[in-house]
Amino acid sequence: VTVWDLIGFTEKRWPLMPKWIKFVSDKKSLSRDTWRLFYSFTEQYPKDISNYDPEGCWPCLIDEFVEQELKGSKGTQ
Repeated sequence: VTVWDLIGFTEKRWPLMPKWIKFVSDKKSLSRDTWRLFYSFTEQYPKDISNYDPEGCWPCLIDEFVEQELKGSKGTQ
């Protein structure tokens, strides 16, 4: 979390950042793939993950995050 703050990954940079931080805060560590592909993920889905492709080659943790968020957004509608 500190590293993301230092490099400027804030809610202003990616609106889902607070939810991502909350999601990963209870994880012991993040895989190298997650670290490497996180930036690409935020570039491909800058504001909206509703068109996320679950068949894409994203790390499992990103898949889990999107699944959780999409379930949560359906429950609030």
